Amino acid sequence: MGHRLASGIHRRKPALSRYISLFSLFLVVFVACAAVELVLRVSGAGISLRDTKGIGQVGLFLIIIPILIVFAARRGGGPLVYLKPYFADLPRALAGFAVMWIQAVILMIVAYFLLGLMGYVSWSASAWDNFSMQLLGKTLTALLVVLVLAYTEEHIFRAFVFRHLRYNDTPVVTIAALIVGSMIFSASHLISYKDGWEFAQVASLLFGLFLLGGLFAITYIATGSLACSIGVHSGLLGFKVFLRRTDILDYQPDVWWLGGTTDVRLAPISWLLMVLIAAITWATRHELRRRFYIEPAVSPPLPDEKL
Repeated sequence: MGHRLASGIHRRKPALSRYISLFSLFLVVFVACAAVELVLRVSGAGISLRDTKGIGQVGLFLIIIPILIVFAARRGGGPLVYLKPYFADLPRALAGFAVMWIQAVILMIVAYFLLGLMGYVSWSASAWDNFSMQLLGKTLTALLVVLVLAYTEEHIFRAFVFRHLRYNDTPVVTIAALIVGSMIFSASHLISYKDGWEFAQVASLLFGLFLLGGLFAITYIATGSLACSIGVHSGLLGFKVFLRRTDILDYQPDVWWLGGTTDVRLAPISWLLMVLIAAITWATRHELRRRFYIEPAVSPPLPDEKL
């Protein structure tokens, strides 16, 4: 009895160590960001780390990423070790990205087509008439920014946070890492949240982002490729940005299951779509791994961690 209890404590030590260290890391990140934000406000720079684009958003990443790299190095693992197999098999990584990006875009097209058949989405002839090469250039630039953002967020939340918490591939460890990692992904987006703090709206946003983070993590696990999760992330976000930039579709979310707002993250139908994509990805994981597998999406226990 005592031996089993001692063994259980030892088995939990890697998890406890990693969750504590991650909590400490976020305290450091929070203090650093708060200090920089205070300096920006006092100086009247007109820049905020809470900006959703531009210098403010870039500044936020420039604070977070070096801290993560230092943390990874101090933990005994090279911060870019997991990238080596991607460079070693770049064609496979790019193929995984492209296929998952295309699948995400096709699913969004189908979803909006079905909404159009139900009368909630219509083609905007005026927006199409006003479409210009200048608008096309701005839209392509925005899509490039989306790709960079998706690449950066997937490295932070999946390659770092999720892999840090997933020290082996057992169901318990994996599910715990997925849930906690998705919660962190969801809560982190409140940094740039500037709308009214109504409980229902904030709760809907957090839940939608939680499911989105879960979808990306499941894609990473199922395919064994961060490139695939980047593909899904940039495909979904890019489609949203394309519609917002061009306004070629008139979206009328005047029913509860569409969220009553143009922010699709608040819509129950979007939640259902994310669950559906995750289910399809998981159901086809063996084929996806055969074609796109790069690495196990696991950060093995460190020498000082007991198993």
